[in-house]
Amino acid sequence: MRMLCTAALLATLGAIPATAQAQLSACRVPDIAVEKVSRRVDGSVTHVSGVLVNKCPQAVGVHIRVALNDATDSALMVQDTWPASVKNIPAKGSFPFDSAFRNVPPGVAKVEVRVLEVKFWPVR
Repeated sequence: MRMLCTAALLATLGAIPATAQAQLSACRVPDIAVEKVSRRVDGSVTHVSGVLVNKCPQAVGVHIRVALNDATDSALMVQDTWPASVKNIPAKGSFPFDSAFRNVPPGVAKVEVRVLEVKFWPVR
């Protein structure tokens, strides 16, 4: 719902054309795939990297949550981030990401990367 309201407001203000608004309202969290997730430790820094794949017909920004979980799926450390910052990932395109965690406590058994939201960033 928030996505639809944002798209409608931007179209009203002339920031995006009406045709782009229709495409954008069709873009949802499930339209973004998280692929090739891996974890590597470099001294006191743990890196979680992967690729975000935009399957939408419109370029969008993607907000993700990266979590380092223990064996019981409890989060040890969490980061929420917009890997592409205020840039959109091209329609049908991909974007590599890397999140760095410092001083990770022992016991990481699983890495979880989840898409939280998609948003259209107007071209500046």
